[in-house]
This record gives sequence, C-alpha cells and structure tokens, in this order.
Amino acid sequence: MFLRGVALALTTGAVWVAQAGTAHAPTTPARPSEVEPTMEIVFTRADRQIRAELNDSRAASDLFKQLPQDLDFSDFNGAEKIATLREPLSTAGMPDGYEPQVGDLAWFEPNGVIVVFYGEAPPFQGLFPLGRLVDDVDPFAAQKTDFTVRAARG
Repeated sequence: MFLRGVALALTTGAVWVAQAGTAHAPTTPARPSEVEPTMEIVFTRADRQIRAELNDSRAASDLFKQLPQDLDFSDFNGAEKIATLREPLSTAGMPDGYEPQVGDLAWFEPNGVIVVFYGEAPPFQGLFPLGRLVDDVDPFAAQKTDFTVRAARG
C-alpha cells in the first residue's frame, strides 16, 4: 500500500530543499502508545534526507492540513527541538501523555509546540505522539542554534 507524502525543509542560514515522497506502510508494530503511521515527512538539506512517518491520529492529520508553514525550532532541555504551530492540533480520542523515545515526533498541547525528541525525556501529561523519525535524529541534535523549517504538503 502506498501512502501520501509530506515534505519539510530545514534552514540554518542555507536553504534546505523540500521533497515530497511516498512510503510503504511499516512492517514493524507501533509502540502501544502510538497509532500506526500513515504519512511520511521528508527533511532534506543539500544531499541529506531525514524521513519521519506520521501516525493516523487526528492531531497528525491537523498538522498535515496546516501545511505549508514555516516553523522556528529551538532547543529545549538539551533533549528536544520545539516549534510553535500556527494553529493547535486536535487530540480528540488520543490518550493524554506518553513516554517519548529518541526519534519521536510529538505535540505538546499545553505550550502549543511540535517536538522532535533527540534525547531522553520523561513521560508528560499533555504530550501526544504524532509519529517517528525513520532516519537518524543526529542532524536535529547537532543544531546548536535556532533554525527554521519550511513545512509543505507533498
């Protein structure tokens, strides 16, 4: 089964290129706190691509509908990159809070931010999983200053 793609472009002074794509449904089961991924996001900088799969939650769908938009990421607690979205995401029907893992993409409802986890973090109330990076999270972790992401639908 082929799935619809989304593209995100990162910038840190240099332009990062957006690229849309499709993906096959993953064959590995989701963690119990996640819903099975249904959309792919691709982060591209020069010749480097970082993919993430979004789950089929209403929150992930709301994120998809908001695209395109620019997201300004900053570091939080030495374990997360966070960016404020233009509109909040719906968390209807989702369990409140979960224990994030390195590589997770999440929505932190109390602050209205999207989160990429590159380090260990404790469980949080108000944290909702959106998906997971498929590729290495190191390029996010390596960003020592704020950076902008251009998010666009594929």
